Amino acid sequence: MNQRYTEQARMAIDGAKQVAKGLNHGYIGTEHLLLALAAVEECMAARIMRKYGVNEDKIVDLIERLVAPVKSVSVKERDGFSPRA
Repeated sequence: MNQRYTEQARMAIDGAKQVAKGLNHGYIGTEHLLLALAAVEECMAARIMRKYGVNEDKIVDLIERLVAPVKSVSVKERDGFSPRA
């Protein structure tokens, strides 16, 4: 699957996997991709987020308030990604 993505996209996907794991989420969703993109300094998405005052801490806070950690749930299709991701 990763061969069809650019190097930066692969880095974001790998980062999203680590973010989901660190938050004890059994899937990789758009919130994890957003947080991973915010962490890549040279990424255009990260620069735009910084311009509007969005940072990793704010994203994590929002994720923790909106998504409960569930270790027993996992998404089998799409390599563990949620349908929106």
